[in-house]
Amino acid sequence: MGKSAARGRDVAKDVANDQAATVGVAGEITGETTAIETGGLQWHAPAAWQSQKPANNMRAAQLLVAPDSGAGEAMIVFSSAGIGGDVKSNIERWKGQVQDGAGQQPEAEVRARKVAGFNVTMVSIDGTLVGGTMGGPAVDRPNSSFRAAIIEGPSGNIFIKFTGPASVVSENSAAWEQMINGMRKP
Repeated sequence: MGKSAARGRDVAKDVANDQAATVGVAGEITGETTAIETGGLQWHAPAAWQSQKPANNMRAAQLLVAPDSGAGEAMIVFSSAGIGGDVKSNIERWKGQVQDGAGQQPEAEVRARKVAGFNVTMVSIDGTLVGGTMGGPAVDRPNSSFRAAIIEGPSGNIFIKFTGPASVVSENSAAWEQMINGMRKP
């Protein structure tokens, strides 16, 4: 009975991911989403998230989710495939880029799952984004959220990071999850 229930949950997740991919493609047709491709995979981001020229050659794509309103920008960055190391070392590095109110590393929520047949590790950390760290803001940004998806893709690992004011990240969390769940091979 246990194996049947687990298989049923896996099938339900696959169906939900297929639905998210279909919604993304339909949104691209209607202009509600924008396709992003890197490393042999594709995602659909809301068209309201403004595509920007990547800040460096390690980034395959960069999206402005919300402009700086005094609290800081909310950005989504897609790494180029195959750069950036393994899953565990990136999670450990990212944990060092966020501090709680006491200046300590807060607990990271880490979830693993499959999307479109690929291993995906989701990471969530809330607190102060520490300024001056690799890939981080220039100055400390309190009341922030850090979200990431690590995809073990066909051309190597792809890292997608979503950082910004906690309120903006929270407002956009459903769209973030739908984008990740809608990943597919083009």
